[in-house]
Amino acid sequence: ALEKAADLFKDNDFIVLAGGTGLYIKAFCEGLDAVAPPDPKLRESLQQQYDAQGFDWLKKTVESADPLFALHGEMQNPRRMLRALEVMHTTGHSILEMHAGTPKPRPFNILSVCLDMPRPKLYQRINQRVLQMVEEGLEEEARALYPYKHLNALQTVGYKEWFEYFEGQYTREETIERVAKHTRHYAKRQITWFKKQQGMHFVEASFPAVIQTIIQKLKI
Repeated sequence: ALEKAADLFKDNDFIVLAGGTGLYIKAFCEGLDAVAPPDPKLRESLQQQYDAQGFDWLKKTVESADPLFALHGEMQNPRRMLRALEVMHTTGHSILEMHAGTPKPRPFNILSVCLDMPRPKLYQRINQRVLQMVEEGLEEEARALYPYKHLNALQTVGYKEWFEYFEGQYTREETIERVAKHTRHYAKRQITWFKKQQGMHFVEASFPAVIQTIIQKLKI
């Protein structure tokens, strides 16, 4: 991404980076400290325990071993959670502590903007979006991927709830509500993450408000 940004700056005074997880944005803007190298044997052991005991075991284990990650990390992403356990077992420190070093210099100025809206409105839009995704074939998409449910990339909100439905653990109505609920929880954690980031400007989620903030902050 940094190479792409450098290429874009050759012909542009301003560029916009949109989206990505909080950790991805932090890595782009500030860089990341060196983290403990992978431990293949430990990783395999943790993966086997996760495969045998499931997501609830993983969630409780992370909450016990690494409360910092449980509070601020991606607690709907098994791959990230397993890596957090691996680093904690290897170093005795949270992986998030290892991401908290001195920001690395960037050859450009950064204005960070987080779109904001009242929580009830945000949750309403999430609920509507989930229903729209179901109407557009989310269930069928998840069913086609069910044979590959063991893959880490599919242990995410929106898929794992359907996998549990296919196994008879929940009704269809309960599954749709669980997707919406877990998405709301994820959004809440994202907001908490961004509120803790220095230099983040929370702006009303409307085009005029965003443009006005950019003009004011950059003094265009």
